[in-house]
Amino acid sequence: MIEKLFAIFKESTNSFEGQEVGEKVILLTRRFPLTASIRVSLILGSFLAPVIAGGIFYNILSLNNLLGLFWFAISLWVLVSWILAFYVLTMYTLDMWILTDRRIVDSTQQGLFNRTISELHLSRVQDTSVHIQGFLPAIFRYGDLTIQTAGAEEHFKFHEISHPEMVKDAIMKATSAHTPTSHP
Repeated sequence: MIEKLFAIFKESTNSFEGQEVGEKVILLTRRFPLTASIRVSLILGSFLAPVIAGGIFYNILSLNNLLGLFWFAISLWVLVSWILAFYVLTMYTLDMWILTDRRIVDSTQQGLFNRTISELHLSRVQDTSVHIQGFLPAIFRYGDLTIQTAGAEEHFKFHEISHPEMVKDAIMKATSAHTPTSHP
């Protein structure tokens, strides 16, 4: 029963909304999980701020009968922190880049109610470049991948993905294997 509930996570790499008939998914990638984990940890770590403030100012708050107001403020603080943590996890889950045997699909969530889905046919890929900058990205091998295109769009950018060199190689391999179909 539990396996059926979590089956969507296993099946989601094999198909996606808007997939063309006969199109095969080569790679589905998201941001490196550490980036979301760090953000969520910082947000949840902010729970300590009201506890520390309460410890420091407890005597002043209790003497001025402000403990009720303080608990209300803590409740708001925790509520906002949980909402921010949920937001970060939602953005992590919904931002994805899909490489198929025909195209690259960039699905970017921009806020809770705004989603942009762009696609780039492999025949339009001109160049790819990897950018890894910083201590953690260098250690954990995650970074940005930029794809230069032939057309109006200047580039596609995969942000903070795991092993961008391997993704670049997969894109270049798919691009070289892709032969555009002729239309009558």
